[in-house]
Amino acid sequence: MQANNSNEPDNVGTLMEWISSQPHLPKITEKDVKKFLHCNYDDVDGAKKTIENYYTFRTRCTDFFLSRDINEQTIQTAMNLMMFAVLPKPSPEGYRIAFCRLIDSDTTNYVYLHATKFLVMCLDLWMEEECFAPGHIIIIDMEGMHLGHMAKMKISVMKNYTYYTQEALPIRIKQLHFLNVVPFMDKLMFLMRPFLQQKILDAVNFHTTLESIFKSIPLECLPCQYGGEAGNLENLRRNYNLKLVKNRNKFIEEEAKYLVDETKRIPAPRRFMFGLFHRKA
Repeated sequence: MQANNSNEPDNVGTLMEWISSQPHLPKITEKDVKKFLHCNYDDVDGAKKTIENYYTFRTRCTDFFLSRDINEQTIQTAMNLMMFAVLPKPSPEGYRIAFCRLIDSDTTNYVYLHATKFLVMCLDLWMEEECFAPGHIIIIDMEGMHLGHMAKMKISVMKNYTYYTQEALPIRIKQLHFLNVVPFMDKLMFLMRPFLQQKILDAVNFHTTLESIFKSIPLECLPCQYGGEAGNLENLRRNYNLKLVKNRNKFIEEEAKYLVDETKRIPAPRRFMFGLFHRKA
């Protein structure tokens, strides 16, 4: 993990003290606290909200966060249908770059939930390693995607995925690039737009030609399949899949580790008469 975070020591201490007063939260290390502070640019209140969202969502969204054994058949199938790779060279700004695309355009075995669950696992591992980067870029090559994939999308899964990546995951998304934009991109955006924050919409870039992405990301940062100098994409994919396999036990252990205990959550005070009176807990 990179260590170029600049958390204020007082803010780390303040957040650790707050966590100790929240009995419903699991054990959270100082290292984890620094991740949440970093993604919120050292804002304590923002970090508190992200911590609550992260652990509460992981507890409630069992579709994403249960049965995360990398050897499980549905995850293996998703791994063979799509790729996730982390590019070795950061952008000139120091942003770390991840690359996603379909491997197989046949929708016979494509299940949107399983593909999204696999992507969430990849993002979780990426943030374990590179959460302290000054920012993150995700490139999505849409080649091979067609209306058959869109027909299998579930709004509830899309909503959960966008919530997790925007409100809970300790990530700083700076740029989102869509390569080989499909003709029905407007329909996809119609589905996604209600769930996207304005800052994410502002980060989105659409590319109908490969050359246009060079204005944002130098050739030296891109895989050789895209005219770049950052290595072979298939090798990068294979390396990341091996990394996922090596972290198999970690994914399994997290299923019971990163959970809130709702029976211990301190209820918020109820307000009456415009907030002048509070009911005692």
